[in-house]
Amino acid sequence: MIPTEAFPNSMSVTAEFTSQALLDEQLRDAAGEGNLGLMQQWVARGANPKAVNPAARIQQTALCDAAAAKADSEECVKWLWPLSDPKHVSQWGSALHWALMGGNLAALRLLIPVCDASALDKEGQTALMKAVNLGSVEGVKLMIPASDLSERGGEKNEGRNALMLAVVSKNQNSGKIIALLAANMTDEELDAVDAEGCTALAAAVATAPGTGELNFTPLLGRANANIGAGEPNGAPLGIAVEFNILAAVQALIPFTELRRAPGVMSPVERAAKRGHWEIAETLAPVSPREDADRALAMANGKMPLWLARCEEEALRETVREHGASPHSRTAAKRPPRAL
Repeated sequence: MIPTEAFPNSMSVTAEFTSQALLDEQLRDAAGEGNLGLMQQWVARGANPKAVNPAARIQQTALCDAAAAKADSEECVKWLWPLSDPKHVSQWGSALHWALMGGNLAALRLLIPVCDASALDKEGQTALMKAVNLGSVEGVKLMIPASDLSERGGEKNEGRNALMLAVVSKNQNSGKIIALLAANMTDEELDAVDAEGCTALAAAVATAPGTGELNFTPLLGRANANIGAGEPNGAPLGIAVEFNILAAVQALIPFTELRRAPGVMSPVERAAKRGHWEIAETLAPVSPREDADRALAMANGKMPLWLARCEEEALRETVREHGASPHSRTAAKRPPRAL
Protein backbone atom coordinates (compact mmCIF):
# COMPACT_ATOMS: atom_id res chain seq x y z
CA MET A 1 0.00 0.00 0.00
CA ILE A 2 1.32 3.46 -0.93
CA PRO A 3 1.34 5.87 2.05
CA THR A 4 -1.17 8.67 1.59
CA GLU A 5 1.19 11.21 3.19
CA ALA A 6 3.62 10.71 0.31
CA PHE A 7 1.15 12.46 -1.99
CA PRO A 8 0.22 15.89 -0.57
CA ASN A 9 -2.73 17.70 -2.21
CA SER A 10 -3.85 14.49 -3.90
CA MET A 11 -6.75 12.12 -3.50
CA SER A 12 -6.54 9.42 -0.87
CA VAL A 13 -4.29 6.65 -2.09
CA THR A 14 -5.38 3.10 -1.27
CA ALA A 15 -4.22 -0.35 -2.15
CA GLU A 16 -6.21 -0.33 -5.37
CA PHE A 17 -3.71 2.10 -6.88
CA THR A 18 -0.83 -0.35 -6.57
CA SER A 19 -1.60 -1.99 -9.91
CA GLN A 20 0.63 -0.85 -12.74
CA ALA A 21 -2.21 0.31 -14.95
CA LEU A 22 -3.61 2.54 -12.21
CA LEU A 23 -0.18 3.93 -11.37
CA ASP A 24 0.25 4.88 -15.02
CA GLU A 25 -3.20 6.45 -15.09
CA GLN A 26 -2.38 8.57 -12.06
CA LEU A 27 0.80 9.75 -13.76
CA ARG A 28 -1.17 10.82 -16.84
CA ASP A 29 -3.69 12.63 -14.66
CA ALA A 30 -0.93 14.49 -12.83
CA ALA A 31 0.67 15.39 -16.17
CA GLY A 32 -2.64 16.76 -17.45
CA GLU A 33 -2.88 18.94 -14.34
CA GLY A 34 0.67 20.22 -14.81
CA ASN A 35 1.62 18.93 -11.36
CA LEU A 36 5.33 18.23 -11.61
CA GLY A 37 5.80 17.22 -7.99
CA LEU A 38 3.01 14.67 -8.15
CA MET A 39 4.32 13.33 -11.48
CA GLN A 40 7.74 12.78 -9.92
CA GLN A 41 6.25 10.95 -6.96
CA TRP A 42 4.15 8.62 -9.15
CA VAL A 43 7.20 7.79 -11.27
CA ALA A 44 9.20 7.13 -8.08
CA ARG A 45 6.48 4.68 -7.08
CA GLY A 46 6.76 2.80 -10.37
CA ALA A 47 4.52 4.58 -12.89
CA ASN A 48 5.75 4.13 -16.48
CA PRO A 49 6.10 7.43 -18.44
CA LYS A 50 5.94 5.50 -21.74
CA ALA A 51 2.73 3.70 -20.90
CA VAL A 52 -0.37 4.04 -23.06
CA ASN A 53 -3.75 3.09 -21.66
CA PRO A 54 -4.79 0.19 -23.92
CA ALA A 55 -8.45 0.78 -23.03
CA ALA A 56 -8.37 4.45 -24.01
CA ARG A 57 -9.49 5.37 -27.53
CA ILE A 58 -7.17 8.38 -27.68
CA GLN A 59 -4.05 6.38 -26.78
CA GLN A 60 -2.09 9.28 -25.34
CA THR A 61 0.94 9.07 -23.04
CA ALA A 62 1.74 11.24 -20.02
CA LEU A 63 3.93 13.38 -22.30
CA CYS A 64 0.91 14.19 -24.48
CA ASP A 65 -1.09 15.22 -21.41
CA ALA A 66 1.77 17.31 -20.07
CA ALA A 67 2.20 19.08 -23.42
CA ALA A 68 -1.45 20.12 -23.39
CA ALA A 69 -1.57 21.05 -19.68
CA LYS A 70 -2.98 24.47 -18.93
CA ALA A 71 -0.45 25.20 -16.19
CA ASP A 72 3.31 24.61 -15.80
CA SER A 73 3.41 22.69 -19.07
CA GLU A 74 6.99 23.65 -19.89
CA GLU A 75 8.53 22.32 -16.68
CA CYS A 76 6.52 19.12 -16.84
CA VAL A 77 7.52 18.47 -20.45
CA LYS A 78 11.17 19.32 -19.77
CA TRP A 79 11.31 16.75 -16.97
CA LEU A 80 9.19 14.09 -18.63
CA TRP A 81 10.30 13.82 -22.25
CA PRO A 82 13.70 12.18 -21.59
CA LEU A 83 11.80 9.42 -19.72
CA SER A 84 9.13 9.10 -22.39
CA ASP A 85 8.76 8.07 -26.02
CA PRO A 86 8.53 11.44 -27.84
CA LYS A 87 7.89 9.61 -31.12
CA HIS A 88 4.61 8.13 -29.88
CA VAL A 89 1.57 9.19 -31.90
CA SER A 90 -1.88 9.11 -30.32
CA GLN A 91 -5.20 9.38 -32.11
CA TRP A 92 -4.92 13.13 -31.64
CA GLY A 93 -1.37 13.18 -32.95
CA SER A 94 2.08 13.49 -31.43
CA ALA A 95 3.01 15.56 -28.38
CA LEU A 96 3.48 18.44 -30.86
CA HIS A 97 -0.21 18.28 -31.74
CA TRP A 98 -1.10 18.24 -28.04
CA ALA A 99 1.10 21.25 -27.26
CA LEU A 100 -0.60 23.17 -30.07
CA MET A 101 -4.05 22.19 -28.83
CA GLY A 102 -3.09 23.41 -25.36
CA GLY A 103 -1.63 26.62 -26.76
CA ASN A 104 1.68 25.85 -25.03
CA LEU A 105 4.33 27.36 -27.26
CA ALA A 106 7.12 26.92 -24.70
CA ALA A 107 6.39 23.19 -24.56
CA LEU A 108 6.20 23.13 -28.37
CA ARG A 109 9.72 24.59 -28.61
CA LEU A 110 11.05 21.87 -26.32
CA LEU A 111 9.33 19.10 -28.26
CA ILE A 112 10.13 20.10 -31.86
CA PRO A 113 13.72 18.72 -31.77
CA VAL A 114 12.65 15.35 -30.32
CA CYS A 115 9.26 14.68 -31.94
CA ASP A 116 8.45 13.69 -35.52
CA ALA A 117 7.00 16.75 -37.29
CA SER A 118 5.66 14.55 -40.09
CA ALA A 119 3.53 12.40 -37.74
CA LEU A 120 -0.18 12.49 -38.59
CA ASP A 121 -3.21 12.69 -36.34
CA LYS A 122 -6.43 10.80 -37.05
CA GLU A 123 -7.46 13.51 -39.52
CA GLY A 124 -4.29 12.93 -41.53
CA GLN A 125 -2.71 16.23 -40.54
CA THR A 126 0.81 17.10 -39.43
CA ALA A 127 1.55 19.38 -36.49
CA LEU A 128 2.02 22.27 -38.94
CA MET A 129 -1.41 21.59 -40.41
CA LYS A 130 -2.85 21.48 -36.88
CA ALA A 131 -1.30 24.89 -36.17
CA VAL A 132 -2.84 26.22 -39.39
CA ASN A 133 -6.30 24.93 -38.52
CA LEU A 134 -6.06 26.32 -35.00
CA GLY A 135 -5.11 29.72 -36.40
CA SER A 136 -1.91 29.76 -34.33
CA VAL A 137 0.41 32.22 -36.07
CA GLU A 138 3.22 31.60 -33.57
CA GLY A 139 2.69 27.85 -33.81
CA VAL A 140 3.02 28.04 -37.59
CA LYS A 141 6.21 30.11 -37.26
CA LEU A 142 7.72 27.49 -34.98
CA MET A 143 6.67 24.51 -37.09
CA ILE A 144 7.73 25.83 -40.52
CA PRO A 145 11.50 25.18 -40.13
CA ALA A 146 10.83 21.63 -38.89
CA SER A 147 8.23 20.73 -41.50
CA ASP A 148 7.98 19.68 -45.14
CA LEU A 149 5.76 22.40 -46.63
CA SER A 150 4.89 20.19 -49.58
CA GLU A 151 3.53 17.45 -47.27
CA ARG A 152 -0.03 16.46 -48.21
CA GLY A 153 -0.89 14.53 -45.06
CA GLY A 154 -3.13 11.49 -44.96
CA GLU A 155 -6.06 10.30 -47.06
CA LYS A 156 -8.60 12.35 -45.09
CA ASN A 157 -6.68 15.50 -45.93
CA GLU A 158 -7.98 15.57 -49.54
CA GLY A 159 -4.49 16.00 -50.97
CA ARG A 160 -4.02 19.43 -49.39
CA ASN A 161 -0.80 20.89 -48.08
CA ALA A 162 -0.62 23.39 -45.20
CA LEU A 163 -1.09 26.39 -47.51
CA MET A 164 -4.23 24.91 -49.07
CA LEU A 165 -5.62 24.30 -45.58
CA ALA A 166 -4.81 27.88 -44.61
CA VAL A 167 -6.79 29.37 -47.48
CA VAL A 168 -9.91 27.35 -46.66
CA SER A 169 -9.65 27.57 -42.85
CA LYS A 170 -11.65 30.82 -42.57
CA ASN A 171 -10.10 31.67 -39.19
CA GLN A 172 -9.22 35.23 -38.32
CA ASN A 173 -5.47 34.68 -38.74
CA SER A 174 -5.62 32.93 -42.11
CA GLY A 175 -4.22 35.95 -43.98
CA LYS A 176 -1.13 36.12 -41.76
CA ILE A 177 -0.63 32.37 -41.98
CA ILE A 178 -0.96 32.35 -45.78
CA ALA A 179 1.70 35.06 -45.99
CA LEU A 180 4.03 33.10 -43.68
CA LEU A 181 3.69 29.88 -45.62
CA ALA A 182 3.94 31.50 -49.06
CA ALA A 183 7.15 33.28 -48.09
CA ASN A 184 8.76 29.92 -47.29
CA MET A 185 7.47 27.93 -50.29
CA THR A 186 8.91 27.54 -53.76
CA ASP A 187 6.90 28.61 -56.80
CA GLU A 188 6.37 24.94 -57.63
CA GLU A 189 4.93 24.30 -54.17
CA LEU A 190 2.62 27.31 -54.53
CA ASP A 191 1.18 25.83 -57.74
CA ALA A 192 0.54 22.36 -56.32
CA VAL A 193 -3.02 21.03 -56.70
CA ASP A 194 -5.15 19.02 -54.28
CA ALA A 195 -7.14 15.87 -55.01
CA GLU A 196 -9.72 17.95 -56.91
CA GLY A 197 -7.09 19.68 -59.06
CA CYS A 198 -7.48 22.97 -57.18
CA THR A 199 -4.51 25.27 -56.44
CA ALA A 200 -4.16 27.28 -53.25
CA LEU A 201 -4.83 30.50 -55.17
CA ALA A 202 -8.00 29.14 -56.75
CA ALA A 203 -9.20 27.83 -53.38
CA ALA A 204 -8.48 31.20 -51.77
CA VAL A 205 -10.61 33.01 -54.34
CA ALA A 206 -13.42 30.49 -53.93
CA THR A 207 -13.27 30.97 -50.14
CA ALA A 208 -13.38 34.77 -50.30
CA PRO A 209 -17.21 35.07 -50.41
CA GLY A 210 -17.45 33.31 -47.04
CA THR A 211 -14.80 35.44 -45.33
CA GLY A 212 -15.32 38.85 -46.89
CA GLU A 213 -11.53 39.16 -47.21
CA LEU A 214 -8.98 38.68 -49.96
CA ASN A 215 -6.29 36.65 -48.22
CA PHE A 216 -4.54 35.59 -51.41
CA THR A 217 -2.55 38.75 -52.12
CA PRO A 218 0.73 37.16 -50.86
CA LEU A 219 0.35 34.61 -53.67
CA LEU A 220 -0.06 37.12 -56.50
CA GLY A 221 2.92 37.45 -58.78
CA ARG A 222 4.30 34.03 -57.80
CA ALA A 223 1.44 31.55 -57.99
CA ASN A 224 0.27 30.82 -61.53
CA ALA A 225 -3.08 32.58 -61.87
CA ASN A 226 -3.90 30.72 -65.08
CA ILE A 227 -4.34 27.31 -63.47
CA GLY A 228 -6.86 26.56 -60.85
CA ALA A 229 -9.66 24.20 -60.06
CA GLY A 230 -9.31 21.33 -62.49
CA GLU A 231 -11.55 22.71 -65.23
CA PRO A 232 -11.15 25.33 -68.00
CA ASN A 233 -13.19 27.98 -66.19
CA GLY A 234 -11.71 27.03 -62.83
CA ALA A 235 -8.78 29.44 -62.95
CA PRO A 236 -8.85 32.03 -60.14
CA LEU A 237 -10.22 34.87 -62.30
CA GLY A 238 -13.00 32.65 -63.61
CA ILE A 239 -13.94 31.76 -60.03
CA ALA A 240 -13.94 35.44 -59.02
CA VAL A 241 -16.23 36.22 -61.96
CA GLU A 242 -18.53 33.32 -61.09
CA PHE A 243 -18.89 34.49 -57.48
CA ASN A 244 -19.16 38.15 -58.53
CA ILE A 245 -16.20 39.30 -56.41
CA LEU A 246 -15.19 42.58 -58.01
CA ALA A 247 -12.20 43.20 -55.70
CA ALA A 248 -10.78 39.76 -56.53
CA VAL A 249 -11.23 40.38 -60.26
CA GLN A 250 -9.38 43.68 -59.99
CA ALA A 251 -6.54 42.04 -58.05
CA LEU A 252 -6.19 39.11 -60.47
CA ILE A 253 -6.37 40.98 -63.81
CA PRO A 254 -2.64 41.88 -63.98
CA PHE A 255 -1.63 38.24 -63.48
CA THR A 256 -4.14 36.50 -65.74
CA GLU A 257 -4.27 35.68 -69.44
CA LEU A 258 -7.53 37.34 -70.48
CA ARG A 259 -7.80 35.97 -74.03
CA ARG A 260 -10.30 33.17 -74.43
CA ALA A 261 -8.96 29.64 -74.83
CA PRO A 262 -10.43 27.37 -77.55
CA GLY A 263 -13.88 26.22 -76.51
CA VAL A 264 -13.88 28.28 -73.32
CA MET A 265 -15.56 31.59 -72.58
CA SER A 266 -13.27 34.47 -71.82
CA PRO A 267 -13.66 36.11 -68.38
CA VAL A 268 -15.54 39.08 -69.84
CA GLU A 269 -17.96 36.77 -71.68
CA ARG A 270 -18.49 34.78 -68.52
CA ALA A 271 -19.29 37.96 -66.60
CA ALA A 272 -21.83 39.05 -69.21
CA LYS A 273 -23.47 35.65 -69.32
CA ARG A 274 -23.87 35.69 -65.52
CA GLY A 275 -25.21 39.25 -65.58
CA HIS A 276 -22.32 40.56 -63.49
CA TRP A 277 -22.27 43.89 -65.29
CA GLU A 278 -19.87 45.77 -63.03
CA ILE A 279 -17.27 43.05 -63.48
CA ALA A 280 -17.93 42.89 -67.22
CA GLU A 281 -17.37 46.64 -67.48
CA THR A 282 -14.13 46.26 -65.52
CA LEU A 283 -12.88 43.50 -67.80
CA ALA A 284 -14.00 44.99 -71.13
CA PRO A 285 -11.29 47.67 -71.52
CA VAL A 286 -8.49 45.19 -70.82
CA SER A 287 -9.89 42.26 -72.81
CA PRO A 288 -9.19 41.52 -76.48
CA ARG A 289 -11.70 43.43 -78.63
CA GLU A 290 -13.27 40.30 -80.11
CA ASP A 291 -13.95 38.90 -76.63
CA ALA A 292 -15.47 42.17 -75.50
CA ASP A 293 -17.66 42.23 -78.61
CA ARG A 294 -18.97 38.74 -77.90
CA ALA A 295 -19.69 39.71 -74.33
CA LEU A 296 -21.52 42.84 -75.46
CA ALA A 297 -23.70 40.71 -77.73
CA MET A 298 -24.70 38.66 -74.68
CA ALA A 299 -25.66 41.80 -72.76
CA ASN A 300 -28.79 42.49 -74.82
CA GLY A 301 -28.66 46.19 -74.14
CA LYS A 302 -28.23 45.82 -70.38
CA MET A 303 -24.85 47.55 -70.24
CA PRO A 304 -25.40 51.22 -71.14
CA LEU A 305 -22.23 52.48 -69.45
CA TRP A 306 -20.06 49.99 -71.28
CA LEU A 307 -21.84 50.76 -74.55
CA ALA A 308 -21.27 54.47 -74.00
CA ARG A 309 -17.57 53.88 -73.46
CA CYS A 310 -17.33 51.87 -76.65
CA GLU A 311 -19.06 54.63 -78.62
CA GLU A 312 -16.83 57.24 -77.03
CA GLU A 313 -13.80 55.18 -78.04
CA ALA A 314 -15.08 55.03 -81.62
CA LEU A 315 -15.73 58.78 -81.63
CA ARG A 316 -12.22 59.53 -80.38
CA GLU A 317 -10.81 57.28 -83.09
CA THR A 318 -12.72 59.28 -85.70
CA VAL A 319 -11.39 62.53 -84.22
CA ARG A 320 -7.85 61.24 -84.44
CA GLU A 321 -8.31 60.15 -88.05
CA HIS A 322 -9.79 63.48 -89.19
CA GLY A 323 -8.02 65.85 -86.83
CA ALA A 324 -11.38 67.35 -85.88
CA SER A 325 -12.73 68.55 -82.59
CA PRO A 326 -14.74 65.87 -80.75
CA HIS A 327 -17.65 68.37 -80.83
CA SER A 328 -17.49 69.08 -84.54
CA ARG A 329 -20.29 67.94 -86.84
CA THR A 330 -17.77 66.21 -89.11
CA ALA A 331 -16.65 63.90 -86.34
CA ALA A 332 -20.15 63.31 -85.08
CA LYS A 333 -21.46 62.22 -88.51
CA ARG A 334 -19.27 59.11 -88.55
CA PRO A 335 -21.05 56.21 -86.85
CA PRO A 336 -19.18 54.21 -84.17
CA ARG A 337 -17.52 50.99 -85.25
CA ALA A 338 -19.46 47.77 -84.97
CA LEU A 339 -20.12 46.77 -81.38
